[in-house]
Amino acid sequence: MLVGETYVHELETLMSFYGEDGVDELHLAFNFVFLLATFDVETLAPIVARTEELLPEHAWPVWTLGNHDITRFPTRWAGDDPELARCLLMLLLTLRGTPVLYYGDELAMPE
Repeated sequence: MLVGETYVHELETLMSFYGEDGVDELHLAFNFVFLLATFDVETLAPIVARTEELLPEHAWPVWTLGNHDITRFPTRWAGDDPELARCLLMLLLTLRGTPVLYYGDELAMPE
């Protein structure tokens, strides 16, 4: 399985990493449009919906709340509120696709 940390700012560009018919391209591509968004339903819901709409038929979405370059999600999105951080983990784990946890995310570790 080939996973790409695809740092792009447009969903249309992200989809090009999946290629056509799953040949010689990525199996999973990080969705930085989602990752870099603000945490509110008005912002995230359309990103999730548009991702699903644009995703090639052979492709599978991947979701993450953080990586080594970004402030940890409990601080960035949850304001260091442990209950909200757990809720964000539930969001990540219930979206259709593959969740990716950056080390410490499983504990909702703040920055």
